[in-house]
Formats: sequence, structure tokens, C-alpha cells
Amino acid sequence: MTRAQKIWDFLFGVALIGGAPIVTFCVVAFALHFADSSRFAGPVVLMCATAAFACACIWRKKNRALPNSFFVAEVATAICASVLFMVVFVAAGYAAYRAD
Repeated sequence: MTRAQKIWDFLFGVALIGGAPIVTFCVVAFALHFADSSRFAGPVVLMCATAAFACACIWRKKNRALPNSFFVAEVATAICASVLFMVVFVAAGYAAYRAD
């Protein structure tokens, strides 16, 4: 396996593990917005996002080309990238609506 293949495999894992909860969070929140179940929306959305994170980690652990020692670094990088994405997203939203 070449160095480029290893880097792309690592980046794919980061994108999968970091992106799955964000996408699930948005889809479930959008669906529950139209279902008008605002009382249980918060916990349901968070449970679905957590389940998506766990499923992405399990799937990635089984289907990887890198050694298992890189998995912890992959998950830590994915969490940091997701948090950074959400911070930038929220900051851009506040700036767009001038809600400071």
C-alpha cells in the first residue's frame, strides 16, 4: 500500500466518522421539524446522531486498510474536525444574521 493510499484511507475514515453524526443530526432534525413533535425532538436527534457515530466507528473498524493502531487517532481527528466544523458553521450563522 502506497503512502498516498494510506493517507486517503485515513482521510476517508475521518470524513466518515466525523460526517455521519452531523448528517444524521440534520436529517432527523429536519424530519422531526415537520412531524411537530418538539417535546421529544432534542433527545431523539441526539440519540440518532450518537447511534450514527457508533455505527460509523464499528463499520470503519471492520473495513479498514490501515493498522488498528491508527484507529484511535482517526476517531480523535474526526471528533476535532466535527467540532471545528460546527463552531465555524454556528459562527457563520450568527455573523450572517448579526445576532451578536
